[in-house]
Amino acid sequence: MKIITLLFILFLSGIKGYSQKLCGVQVTPERVSFERARMPSLPPSPASTISNAVPKCCLGKTLSMTMWVVKDSTGQPNISNATLTQAVTNLNAIFAPICLSFSICSINYIDDWNYDSLYFPDENGQLYALYQTANTINVYWSRTIATDPTTTVAGLGSLPGGSETIFMTKGSALGKTFAHETGHFFGLHHTFETSFGSELVDGSNCTTAGDLVCDTPADPHGGNTPAPDCQLDPYTKDANGDWYVPQIGNIMSYYSDDCSCGFTVGQYDRMCQQYLTLRFNLW
Repeated sequence: MKIITLLFILFLSGIKGYSQKLCGVQVTPERVSFERARMPSLPPSPASTISNAVPKCCLGKTLSMTMWVVKDSTGQPNISNATLTQAVTNLNAIFAPICLSFSICSINYIDDWNYDSLYFPDENGQLYALYQTANTINVYWSRTIATDPTTTVAGLGSLPGGSETIFMTKGSALGKTFAHETGHFFGLHHTFETSFGSELVDGSNCTTAGDLVCDTPADPHGGNTPAPDCQLDPYTKDANGDWYVPQIGNIMSYYSDDCSCGFTVGQYDRMCQQYLTLRFNLW
C-alpha cells in the first residue's frame, strides 16, 4: 500500500497544478485551545504601540541539533555535510538577535530508503520511535515530504508542546525554509494564520487573532503567493475595508525567498518566551 501511495505522489508531482507548499504546519483545534489557555488576559493593543527596536531577551544558549539524513535506494545521502553545516551557519545568523545559536551534535544516516519519500501522516511516528534523540532538536532530511496524496511540502516543524523535531527536504536546506520551520519549532505561526481569527489591518485584535504577534502586519495570503517586486498582488481589503500591507519579507510568510528579510522584534520575543516555558529542556 505504501509503494502504491508513493508512486501516486510521484506521479502527481509531474502534473501541472500539483500542490506544493513551503510548509506543512497546520494549527489544529487542539492547538487553538492550547494557545488560548495560555494567552495573557490583556486587552487587545494596536500594532502601532509596538515601539521596541530590539528583542527584550538574550538567551545565551547554544542548542544541539541531531541530524538524520535518509539515504536513497542506491545508498546515497544526496546532501553533503558541508551543506548541513552551512544551513546551521545561516540559521545562527538569523537567531543571533536573541543570543540563540545551534550546533550539529551528530550527523546520522538512515538506510531505509522508504523514508526518503516521507509520507508524514503515517511515518513520522515511526521515525520518532526508531531514531529520536531526547533533549536535542532532531532534524530529519528526506528528498520529499508529503502531507497527503496530493500535497508535498518543503518542511515541517513541530510546535512547542509537541516533539523536538523538524522535517526538511534536502533541496530546501539553504533557502528560508529551515529558519521558517525553526520559527514554528519555537512557537511562531504563519503571518497569514486564521485559526485564531482573521487579524485586522488596524491591529485591534492582534493579541488574539492572526499569528498572535502585534508587530507583524495582517497578511491576507496563504499558499505560495507571488509578490512581484516584493509588493502584494493583488491588493485586498480586510473586513473593515482597510487595505492589507503585509510584511512581504517576513520569514513566517509564504512569499518568495527573494523578498526574505527576517523576523520582527515581536516574533523574537515570542520565541524567547516559548523557549523559556516549553522548550527549556533542550541542551
